[in-house]
Amino acid sequence: MRQPAIAPFWERFPFFFAYPFRFDSLLSLSLLSMAFWLLNHVIDGGIISLVLSGLLFVALLRHAFKVLERIALGKADEQAWLENTQEHPYRPYKQFLVLLIGAALIPLLAGLVGSAFGELMGQVALIVVSLALLLLIPASIMVLALTDDLAESMNPEELWRVMRAIGLPYLGMWGCLSLLTGSGAAASSLLLPRLPEAITPLLFFFINMYFVIVMYALMGYVLHQYHEALGIEQAGGTQAQNTKGDKPDARSQLAQAGELVRAGQVGEAIRLLAAAVQANPQDLSLREGYFKLLLASEPHRAELPREADRYLSILLQQKRDDLGLRVLESVRRLHPAYLPADGHVRAALGRAALNAHRHDLTLALVKGFDQQFGNHAALPEVLLLGARLASEHLRNDAQALKILDMLLQRFPNHAVRDEALQLQTVIQRLQQV
Repeated sequence: MRQPAIAPFWERFPFFFAYPFRFDSLLSLSLLSMAFWLLNHVIDGGIISLVLSGLLFVALLRHAFKVLERIALGKADEQAWLENTQEHPYRPYKQFLVLLIGAALIPLLAGLVGSAFGELMGQVALIVVSLALLLLIPASIMVLALTDDLAESMNPEELWRVMRAIGLPYLGMWGCLSLLTGSGAAASSLLLPRLPEAITPLLFFFINMYFVIVMYALMGYVLHQYHEALGIEQAGGTQAQNTKGDKPDARSQLAQAGELVRAGQVGEAIRLLAAAVQANPQDLSLREGYFKLLLASEPHRAELPREADRYLSILLQQKRDDLGLRVLESVRRLHPAYLPADGHVRAALGRAALNAHRHDLTLALVKGFDQQFGNHAALPEVLLLGARLASEHLRNDAQALKILDMLLQRFPNHAVRDEALQLQTVIQRLQQV
């Protein structure tokens, strides 16, 4: 049965403005308003008041993110907003960090342009960069709500993917959000002078928080409206091509992707499997299918390193070192500088590569590890790999002994100590022959 069309967000404003009056939002806003009001009456300014106010604002943003996520996944019905959902307590802090980094970039980039091209161009750059970063903020919040990934919420490629999938309506949404940003202050200045003075502080906090929930409800609905283009699976299995009401299994999703590829719709197939992988991150068959599509599609190959980091981590968790090496080599053929971003993954692949006598790959994995990762937990194992590589492949026993001495001095109680001592003894005996 075909799913009914989703009304565009510009026809749903009554829904956004009514959403904060649903039970869980109304309860949250009421309790937070009373908490803010009590805090301002009990503590008269100071650092304690600032910290407690910040924590209350964090609580508000946690609820706002929950609202955004529920609506984006198609869970806007009454039962959905009463059910328990997975908590992501650090999202507000991640959002603060994104905004802080953005605020720091504005004068930095403008200053660089000004020093290179003059003060006038610096002022122009300040305006352009400020507008560009403001335009990216809603996309960043949307990505953070769906992935809970700080790096993804600052990834220009991912932000552009979201904006491109929504298209021109994104600008309309951004304009609405800009107007709503100042609506709390405007509504307070209009309404509060007409109300009894005793309740105005309480209502001031409620009104301003009310508009925060309206804004997050709007962003959630836009994600829901464009869930097919964005590859977001909906509640009840109403993802782009799923019309049966059941969550599709990996085999059916891979078959569906194959049909799309045969029809020449490679981009749609990639988006389908990207959503499937996000919903089932531990499914190796989906990961493999998605990865092979990225390899085969030249316009999407820029996404390979990021996906490879995730794929390799899961492969090594499931003891698939052999496949991990093949994945690594296939990515390096297209991106020669690519190495896994996770130190543990790099160490594990280095061990697998050395055991498979792929010495050049081992050298690439262990070279410069300490400079990049510092005193990483996997450093002792990487040093041992470097010593083995120097002795067994490069025939440089002096270098191997130097690495082993450093390993034993810096990590005398590490689990690789016995293996390092054994290798040291073997090399020293061979030198005496």
